[in-house]
This record gives sequence, C-alpha cells and structure tokens, in this order.
Amino acid sequence: MSVVDTDIEEYSGNGNFIPEANEQAQLIVKLQNLWKNASSVTATLSTTNSHIRSISVSSYNFGALASSEIKDNSSSPFIIEIGRVLLDTPPVDFELAVNADGAVQNFKLKIDLGRKKISKTARQGYNQHLWNDKLVWLDSRLQTGNEIFLFDLAANRETQITNNSYGIESPDIYDNHIVWTANRQNNSGSDLYLFDLATGQQRPISLQPSYVKTPRIYGNRIAMAADYGQGNKDESQSLF
Repeated sequence: MSVVDTDIEEYSGNGNFIPEANEQAQLIVKLQNLWKNASSVTATLSTTNSHIRSISVSSYNFGALASSEIKDNSSSPFIIEIGRVLLDTPPVDFELAVNADGAVQNFKLKIDLGRKKISKTARQGYNQHLWNDKLVWLDSRLQTGNEIFLFDLAANRETQITNNSYGIESPDIYDNHIVWTANRQNNSGSDLYLFDLATGQQRPISLQPSYVKTPRIYGNRIAMAADYGQGNKDESQSLF
C-alpha cells in the first residue's frame, strides 16, 4: 500500500475552511494498492501530539482494493478535534495503520494545521498575487502551457481564467480585475490583457510598445515596463 495524498480542511468551526484551534477538522487519505489484490483494507489514524485533543472518527473500511487501484475515505473522513494551534506550529505527526488482509503497514503523516491547501491539482504554481480573499497564479498543470488560475478563499472555489493561451506571464489582481501579458503568436512582442471577474469578459489593453512586461494594477491604473524599440521605460494606462 501507499499513501498517495492527504487533504485536511475545517469540518466544524468558523466557516473559513481552514483547520484552526478549537475546531473539528476532516482528514481525507488516498491509498493506492501497489501489490496484489486485497479483499479487505482498513485504516486507523492515531497521534500523540499535544495539539490534538482527540480523533472522534479514527478508522475507515476501504473494502476490497484491487492491484494498482486508488481509493479514499471521502465518504467518511477521519474527524480530528484540534486544541491550541499557533501560526508557527510545525506540521502535526499522525500515524496511519493500514491493514490489508491481515498485513499491517504503518505510515507517518505530517499534517499542517492552521493552513489550507489552495490547489489540489496544481503541477507548478508561481507568480502568485493576492488581493483580499482572491489569489491568482500561473499554473503549468495543463498541456497548453502556463494558464492563470484564481482561488476565491471566501467561496473556497478555484477557477481557470485563461485557456489555451500563448506565453502568459506576470498575472496581477486588484478588486475584480486581473491583468497579465501574453506573447504574440508570431513572436513579434507581447500584449497586455485584462479579465473582468464581474462580467467574465477578457479584453486586450490597447498599447503601442513592442514588448510589455510585469504589469501591476491598482484602482483604475495599470503600471508596467514597456519597450518601444528604444530601450525599456515605465508606462501606465488608465482602465476607465
């Protein structure tokens, strides 16, 4: 057996989806059978960490697990009673005992409390920018190359902003507006784009320079570095 992935989030608390002090958290564990077919697989979670008061739901029956098959306990997660947690609390050590047809394996799990995994499917995320409860970043999980994704912390929802774009760089966000640069298909330069979250509409920003990079948006202004073929210089443009 192998633990493929773990995911923890608030189960009962203040509603911000983050497992915090004096709340209940739910832990989902994904197992993969790396050996022969198993007719009965169970798992039991335990810890001696002082930050955990108890584990009120500590076991799960995965049932039969064929060779190479992957299953999780999302239908009945482990329920953890969290005690006192500080911002600098290190990951909590848990032990997961997996019994497959009488053969027991013990797995060490390190679980972060007081934090939330933003994206469960990101391959590589970078150029992150946060405005209030909205986070944007570049992500290379898709075969189309880098695309921009948005995570709404208040709604606990991820949204793909761009699709099948070319040479995307430097996303930034202010209020309901996301800006970024993208290379032209003929490699003659780059242009500036804006996405309006309120309307769901994307539009290019009309600019004259050959290359635009590192745009930053605040209010109704965008600042950027622009190249007119005579060296880089700072530039800004009004949105409204």
